[in-house]
Amino acid sequence: MAASRVASLEAANNAIWSTQSTLVIRMNSGDGIDLGIVNDACAILTEYEELRYTRLQLEPPSNEDVPVRWRQCQ
Repeated sequence: MAASRVASLEAANNAIWSTQSTLVIRMNSGDGIDLGIVNDACAILTEYEELRYTRLQLEPPSNEDVPVRWRQCQ
């Protein structure tokens, strides 16, 4: 449920769980990768107590020269 809500965010192309504590978010673009999507995704995830410390793996589109980044909700 939480992953589908994150996937519906404007900046996300999709979101899937790679592990119990890591949510991979494939981005529509590499712009704003650190602020907008992280804040929006964490706002959704922290609604669920068990997902409060989820690690986010932010993957930009493959055609962009932007590295994969990791952030953690708190």
